[in-house]
Amino acid sequence: MAQARPRRRRGCLRSASILVILIGAGYGLWRGFAVRRFTVPAGMTDMSPALRPGDRAALDRLGYRVTPPHRGDMVAVRGAESDLGFDIRRIVALPGETVEIKDGILTVNGARTAESSAHGELQGDLGPERVPRESYFVLPDDRTAYSPSAATSIVARRDILGRVIPTGG
Repeated sequence: MAQARPRRRRGCLRSASILVILIGAGYGLWRGFAVRRFTVPAGMTDMSPALRPGDRAALDRLGYRVTPPHRGDMVAVRGAESDLGFDIRRIVALPGETVEIKDGILTVNGARTAESSAHGELQGDLGPERVPRESYFVLPDDRTAYSPSAATSIVARRDILGRVIPTGG
């Protein structure tokens, strides 16, 4: 019986080691696939003051596989205009809604929107435009130098890479 105890300990130690390795590998895969951390590059001021150059943020790539994007979410949109390989925008209208911009005022379904994160006045007029199924209407928070168009503001769901979460400066 004296020999049974060391074998059992070695078996437990081996099982614990394998478990630690599996947890570490799972965490590494989750972190590499599910969340991408990044620093907002110099020159990317579109989402100021929510995100400013030098701020740290995370891109949650899995959240929208479980729940759909919501109005007000800050999202990464496929595009190569920035050093990140994606642009950051805020969802202001959902699929099926009608958007109009007239004299710098944004309305969704005929009602003026109250956006606490937006600043500056939109340039030009747009619409009314109905947001297609599986698409979203997005705008930057800093609206001072942005001229919206249906081509740049209506984004297909497949082009939204995930939700952007500020993590600090």
